[in-house]
Amino acid sequence: MKHCFLALHLACGLSAAENLQKEWEAWWEAGHTQMSVWDHSWLTPRLVCGFRFMRIPAKSGIEGGMFLPLPVMGVENERLSGEYTNLERKDEHLLWIFDGTGFQHRALQFYHSGGPPPMEDVWLLTLIAAVPTTLKNNVMSGSALMELQCSAMVLLCSYLFAEYMVMLVPPAVLLKYFQHTWEVHSRVGTVETVDEMMSHFSSFEPLSTAMERFQGILHARSQVVRCASERSQHLEPCLMLQQLGGSVFGGVPVQRPLVDVLIVRCGEDLRWVMEWLKRILRDEWTPEVPGLQVRLVIYEKCLVPEASTAGAAEPGPSGLSGQQLLDDLRDIEVIHPGSVVIELKEPEGFENVAYVHYCMSKAWRNADFVMFLHGSPFDHTNERMLDDVLRSMAQGTYGVPFVHLNINRLPRIAVEPCLQVLIRPALNAWHAGPADLPLDMSTYCCTQFVVSRQRMERVPDGFWNVVWQSLHHRLSLNGTAVDGSPAACRLAARRVYEQRTERNGHTPVADFGLWGEVLERAWHWIFGEDPVLPSREADARLPLFLRVPRVRTDVEGGPRGTIRDRVSMPDWGFDPGFWGTPPILANVTGEGTTPSVSTIPTGAFARTARPNWKLPAWVERWFEQDEKKIEVEPLQLALRSLWCLFPDSIDSAWFYGTAGFFWQKDAKGKRRRIHAGK
Repeated sequence: MKHCFLALHLACGLSAAENLQKEWEAWWEAGHTQMSVWDHSWLTPRLVCGFRFMRIPAKSGIEGGMFLPLPVMGVENERLSGEYTNLERKDEHLLWIFDGTGFQHRALQFYHSGGPPPMEDVWLLTLIAAVPTTLKNNVMSGSALMELQCSAMVLLCSYLFAEYMVMLVPPAVLLKYFQHTWEVHSRVGTVETVDEMMSHFSSFEPLSTAMERFQGILHARSQVVRCASERSQHLEPCLMLQQLGGSVFGGVPVQRPLVDVLIVRCGEDLRWVMEWLKRILRDEWTPEVPGLQVRLVIYEKCLVPEASTAGAAEPGPSGLSGQQLLDDLRDIEVIHPGSVVIELKEPEGFENVAYVHYCMSKAWRNADFVMFLHGSPFDHTNERMLDDVLRSMAQGTYGVPFVHLNINRLPRIAVEPCLQVLIRPALNAWHAGPADLPLDMSTYCCTQFVVSRQRMERVPDGFWNVVWQSLHHRLSLNGTAVDGSPAACRLAARRVYEQRTERNGHTPVADFGLWGEVLERAWHWIFGEDPVLPSREADARLPLFLRVPRVRTDVEGGPRGTIRDRVSMPDWGFDPGFWGTPPILANVTGEGTTPSVSTIPTGAFARTARPNWKLPAWVERWFEQDEKKIEVEPLQLALRSLWCLFPDSIDSAWFYGTAGFFWQKDAKGKRRRIHAGK
């Protein structure tokens, strides 16, 4: 029986390898792929390279399966003439160019001068490394090609990617993902020995700087894990975090924080909240995640028809309402019991009214952090940034006292007379006398940010009380200043009214927009930041994941990457769709291709290891709730049952169970089970 089972297992393993290869070949056939690579240094070859990568979907009429790693094998331009214009969707055409010397220069600026982190380069290299091998065309994988032709670039990319990820994933995921990254060895076909490669790397900047910086951050991250396991916050790991916090985490990180997510809704569909929390809190849960408490505070500022459907089983005409969202999440005990929906009809105004109402209320002052969000936040921010902030909070690594979440900047200009006149009474109440205003201000557009409890507490009640009373005063009527309005605000009131009317139509609320503009310019300063708020990319106080250059191309907040976007390389987090699975994830999941590529691998690891874990009750209930909505295919049920019967015999169950295990090859190439803590 034992021999029969072993034979069955070997046969299954062979079948799995064949299936992987079939998936890889299918990727090649799904599009025409071309790549040319060139070396940037003759004296130290294969350290720094450049390349040009192109992929065109199969429906262009060009045959798939072409991968040309050398310039002498390039396809003539005439082969593409006429064909490209026949594409139904030109945005599917990928054309990326990588300059290794430029990447090195940008990395030097980041490490030595506080410049933006070159994460577009990192993401491009990551996507190219995920290009699978093909036996049909006799072409090596992208990861093998990059290691052979661009070894220094691959190492530098890995340090930057690891620094981004270290605050956002459980330690075992980080260990598994990067455990072989920094191994240096010679490859077949190269003349350099390992010692020669090490010599080249040691003299290549900023590799040594990147290594030292990452080791320091990794040590600080280990203190977070130790502090989370201590019962007293006065023991050594926690005290060390208080000392290191500002230099590594942007502030002192909070373990299992209470986070208020304040959302100001005017009829928007809140299903994005459900998907956001599901994606980060449920799908990325592992036994190592400390977690957080989410308290939803949803302000309903508009009376819309679907409000009457609160508590209904399905979303109303405008999607999921605030009350429906809370009811669904309370059923599975995901959110804090103090979560609430507040109908705030008066005073009229925009999100600024709800923000001030929250700040002046004493009901929620125990929150460690507050997220101030719109009902449709991705109109102004990048979805992946919001994901990363929540991830860091769940990992217990978030300590930033203030960060603005939006993309577009407001210009740096002198503080307007109207702003001075309106806000001065509140400042006088704050300081119990005349208060000085800065000469100029600059911040991000459109008021979405995260604030710590300490920064919230620095603003006295007197300030909010004066602002709240001022919000009740109508400063204009159809754009014309009313009697008693400050003279300095009459032109501003007209301009704000016209802008709001053009955007939202003629509504009375447009006459209450002036205070919203005033606070939009000053929120960061009120909460303790310098009047001229630094751009996130250049703010050395922030951890790397908050300094990633981000853009917003549509209402989903998605990054750019196709030829239609007019970019030479993909933005950080651009999802090319159907793609090769990154090599380490393919080893975990047994999947050669993926319908979507993510910057964070935790979900894939957790999906594979989840059958071996004892899940918290709220996670189980959440999965059960989804299973009731989705008809599970018989084959999926059979595979799940097989996994439960033979968990130690299924190859993709290598990761870690409740004790934290993973598989590792020994010197003889045999796989052995290792505890993540060893």
